[in-house]
Amino acid sequence: MLEKFATRILAVSEQDFNSRLTELEEWVAPLKKVPCVSRDKMSDLIGQLKMYAEDVHKLPPGLITTVRILHYLSVPPEKLYTQDSQSELKYMHALVELYSEECFPIFLSFLQKLSESLLRRWQKGIRLSNDQMSRYLAITQPSLSIVKRSIAFVIEGRETEFKDLTALPALFELHTVLCSVPISVMHSQGIAKIQKDIVDAILAYTQPALNQAAATEEGLAQSLWTMMLTDLLKYAKKLPYTYLSGLIMMSELLPLPLPLQTKEPLDSTEKSEVVMTRKLWSAHLHPLSSLINDLIKECSGSSCQPLQQMLCRVCWQLADLASPSATMITRCLLDIIIENSRILW
Repeated sequence: MLEKFATRILAVSEQDFNSRLTELEEWVAPLKKVPCVSRDKMSDLIGQLKMYAEDVHKLPPGLITTVRILHYLSVPPEKLYTQDSQSELKYMHALVELYSEECFPIFLSFLQKLSESLLRRWQKGIRLSNDQMSRYLAITQPSLSIVKRSIAFVIEGRETEFKDLTALPALFELHTVLCSVPISVMHSQGIAKIQKDIVDAILAYTQPALNQAAATEEGLAQSLWTMMLTDLLKYAKKLPYTYLSGLIMMSELLPLPLPLQTKEPLDSTEKSEVVMTRKLWSAHLHPLSSLINDLIKECSGSSCQPLQQMLCRVCWQLADLASPSATMITRCLLDIIIENSRILW
């Protein structure tokens, strides 16, 4: 709509008729310097983004408009499946321009600052109004979408050479806050979409495939996949309020337990892919057995029913991967039983 009516909307907002028009002027403020919404104006839009970078906690309407425009120009619609086409390339070019202009850290800082702001309110028991929550989501959703696509694009390009994990803490914290903050039914779909995008962004770290020469125990331990899981497991057991969210993210990342429910029987190729995926997960989790054991031990003593249910689900998924992971989970649970039996005796 802004592509066609930006100039007219800006002109109407500047007419001092009533308070509604004054409010509209705040939303279309970026259009004063970027009157034309196109990829030719990316540098001007990036300048507007950096201008708002320090005021994100104030939820300025101008920032929401700027982020939405950048998202529209750099991220294709979800129903657009035109890889390697000219339409896809224009989005990739805009994304590269954002990344080269150091906008990726800015979007990450938005997610981090908004998470911290929501967390403080949640800890103090302060509920947000629907308007405030709408503004939080209006900045978070497009920012996260750009971050997710940037991560996938860079990892796809650099493959095993990519070792940057700086985006993970912001993604973990945002997921935790959105699992914990009381949300009205009005925003439930938006929250669910953000949580799904976070999991998709984290899954991008499992893209690089090790060659046969590097698929050693040391190579697996130093792979991007294992490094990501290390950070997730450390985060999950960091504090009590991260237990549930950490287990939820772990469950969403892991393959579903067998047998898989499908409309049609799997052919031999699909069956081999299912088995291979599980073996890969088991191989990357094997160096992290001590972290997994610590997490299970810390959560197993809780009387919180949702936490216990999620812990059981994660243990089930881990044991279902392959025999080494099943042995690891069984040994961990037996150790817990023996240790607590000694205390009772």
